[in-house]
Amino acid sequence: MAVNPVSREGGVTRAEVNCDTCDRSEVVACEYVMGGRRAERVPNESQARAKVMGMGWTYIKNKLRCPSCEAKRKVIQMPIKEVKTETPREPTKRQRIEIFTMLADVYDIDAGRYMQGDTDDTIADVLGVMPGWVAKIREAEFGPDGSNQSIEELTQKIDAMVKEIAGIRGDCEAMRKDAQTVIAAADVAMTSADRKLAEVSAMKADLDRIKKAVGPRILKQA
Repeated sequence: MAVNPVSREGGVTRAEVNCDTCDRSEVVACEYVMGGRRAERVPNESQARAKVMGMGWTYIKNKLRCPSCEAKRKVIQMPIKEVKTETPREPTKRQRIEIFTMLADVYDIDAGRYMQGDTDDTIADVLGVMPGWVAKIREAEFGPDGSNQSIEELTQKIDAMVKEIAGIRGDCEAMRKDAQTVIAAADVAMTSADRKLAEVSAMKADLDRIKKAVGPRILKQA
């Protein structure tokens, strides 16, 4: 089983994801759902797989592969071929079978696109064939180019980030306007306070003059 439960620590539910090709494993946080004959809570496998796929793992034809095994899968040892002065216009029967087999592993017929980061060019590089041959067989037997999953996911992330940044900029602009309004009100209040302080100072000066003028007269009367 590629996804196994892990004992809960610190209130966080986790699962161990194992590579189906080697002994590598990753422990990731994931939710648990009801499942199995005994209605036990088991890791949410799709969520756990999504976590490791974000770390470079692949899930092709029910097989989970770590980044190292995925890299090995894409490297196919090719037989030594004679150097020819002219490039053949059509693939050999063996090359057609190799192209078809690899397309079956990396192309999602239902979605009409490549999975992960594969393209016509990457398949051609791995197999050592012409990209045009791959494109021709892919269009005839599988479907349109349709970009690939990695490009689509990255595009969605970029679009989401652009929207998020636009929202943050809008909030900042509103805060800036609010701050300007508060500063303007504070300036008006400060000007009014300064004016009143000047009036108080003038009144105090008048009071001091009156006290000085009244004091001697009272003493003479006494």
